[in-house]
Amino acid sequence: MRGSRQRSNKYAKKIRGLILPGQKQRKTATIKREVDIERMIEQLVGPTLLRGHYMIFAKQINKVLRKFKGPTLQTEVEILQNTWITRGLDETILGTIKTWFGVAPAAAPPVPGSVTLRPNSTTYNPCPCCRYWDTSCSSLNLHLAVDEDPPDEDSSYVSSRGCACPPFGCTTGYCTYRLGLPASGIPPGAIITNVTHYMRFKQEAVGVGEARLGLYTNGNYDWDDFKHPGVSYVTYSKSWPNNPITGNPWTVTEINVLELAGTTKGSLWFGFYLFCRTTQHYVVVDYLA
Repeated sequence: MRGSRQRSNKYAKKIRGLILPGQKQRKTATIKREVDIERMIEQLVGPTLLRGHYMIFAKQINKVLRKFKGPTLQTEVEILQNTWITRGLDETILGTIKTWFGVAPAAAPPVPGSVTLRPNSTTYNPCPCCRYWDTSCSSLNLHLAVDEDPPDEDSSYVSSRGCACPPFGCTTGYCTYRLGLPASGIPPGAIITNVTHYMRFKQEAVGVGEARLGLYTNGNYDWDDFKHPGVSYVTYSKSWPNNPITGNPWTVTEINVLELAGTTKGSLWFGFYLFCRTTQHYVVVDYLA
């Protein structure tokens, strides 16, 4: 096929002169013109039994060029090519002959894709918001408690127990934190169609403790409402088709520096405070590329 592509460049201008309308060579006798075209196709495809079909394909393109323009032309040429592919002709050779006529191949439609990103760093945590994992507690590595797949539930979780953050003080245990993400790997120039943040959490007792999820982008937060999930772990989610701060479609650059945000807050219960436990955060990014 490589040799075929090299030969195609050699004959492109010549075949244009032979068969495109408005060229001086069109005064050449019809028989000679068709013989010359056939010779060029022979040098491109070799002496195969299908050579005559490639010749018919070339003639059909020439007719389409006279009849159609713009997107309709592209559609008609693609129909021709697909028809001859189903009849056993080589797609690469058909594409080469098509380029002789100055008919660029139609752009392939974008393909949908998605990527799941899980936290790999704790980027912001001003409170002593703890990660409980066995008997350990750390406010520096919250991501290690919420990055599992599948979630490990009470084996490791983020809680605001012992938190001393304003505006509520140490008793209510109000804490906001941010989690960094790895680079998305989404191709540059892809169209981001949706960003969905998932958070799995529960209350330590019925009716007490609450939590919310959000995103941190372009130097600002965008939050969902506080939720009261109950005493069994539940996964909540919120989707952002566009960047909530700019109001514009997401860019791949913004996705690659996106941070997940969470807030966990305690509630008074019979004279003492109980809290929410968050055991999982992740984001799913949908795109077209």
